[in-house]
Amino acid sequence: VKKGKTILGIPFCGGEGCRLLVEEETAMEIIGFSIEENAIQRKCLACSKEVKKLAYLARTQ
Repeated sequence: VKKGKTILGIPFCGGEGCRLLVEEETAMEIIGFSIEENAIQRKCLACSKEVKKLAYLARTQ
């Protein structure tokens, strides 16, 4: 992920452990989730569980 202001959508299960791992590894903060249920059918980047929503991460610096 590039330095600077960035917003990124990723498949994410919503688990606390996964949130901590994703935020630590990306140096970004989860700011919200996709509105539509079943928006995607992929696996969480942290734990590989099936997910149906995207999490949006942001960095402002």
